[in-house]
Amino acid sequence: MGAYPHGFCPSPGVARLPTGQVSRCEVFRTKSNATTYTAGLNYQVTPDALIYGKISRGYRPGGANATAVPGTSPNFGPEFDRSIEFGGKADYSLGPARARTNLALFTDKYQKIQKLVTSLVNNAPVSVVSNVANGRVRGIELEQTVVPFRGMDLRATWSHLDAKYQQLSPADVAFACNSPYIGFCTLSHFAGTPKNMVTLAAHYTLPLPEQYGEVTIGGDWYTRSRIAVSDNDYIDPSAKSPRYSLLNLNTSWNNVMRSNADLGVFVTNVTNKSYITGTNSLDHNLGIAALQWGEPRMFGVSVRYHFGGS
Repeated sequence: MGAYPHGFCPSPGVARLPTGQVSRCEVFRTKSNATTYTAGLNYQVTPDALIYGKISRGYRPGGANATAVPGTSPNFGPEFDRSIEFGGKADYSLGPARARTNLALFTDKYQKIQKLVTSLVNNAPVSVVSNVANGRVRGIELEQTVVPFRGMDLRATWSHLDAKYQQLSPADVAFACNSPYIGFCTLSHFAGTPKNMVTLAAHYTLPLPEQYGEVTIGGDWYTRSRIAVSDNDYIDPSAKSPRYSLLNLNTSWNNVMRSNADLGVFVTNVTNKSYITGTNSLDHNLGIAALQWGEPRMFGVSVRYHFGGS
């Protein structure tokens, strides 16, 4: 039988690899389709206030696993998401201050969520993508801006998330949540969904004569609650990232002395906080936990030049 390029074969059978070795070649076929949509409605209540609503349906196609468990279908189905959002935006005055408020409430309902799960085959772990469960994420987002006086800009954001998987049967939950990554444990949290996040920022533009350019000083403070950084946090303690806060400071000087140059100075993670951003989540079954850490304190200077005019 002639060799196919790089071991590819157009149909199931035996193919000869470039090395001369003979390998069994399997062809997997899968097909999926779906109708997706987005529909929204805005209403301008006043020139400075707007309310809106939006509904959409998302879709992630299915596929096939090359390392399927013997006796099971290698295919996995599509994943769907229906999202509904309502909100409003308003500009208004608070005495001499100007303010803006943006508010959004939303819910996402997921069906047939695709996840990488592990099964034992002859006492060896085999990982495949499967449709593990349904789930939902709902929350609220608030953005507030206040300009109390000329040059001062104050901003605050807050978001609250409630994310849960729909539980499987008690037997499936007990098996998946008490085994070393065999199946998918729906008692785990949605990865990357902190219950609360808050950002506070303040920037002040100095009242300098125009010939000096524009100098702005300020910074921001960010905090978030504990999150799961992988899909296995119920049985793997290393998959949890504790609550942390970060402080960043910056100064910018634009159009330095009426030139086309901009200068900037910044410091990120001022307190040099150590925080976890990810993990390989292998502590439970292999005894190994490799964590990814966030950036340490960094500082720097930036220089930018505008060609062709100020």
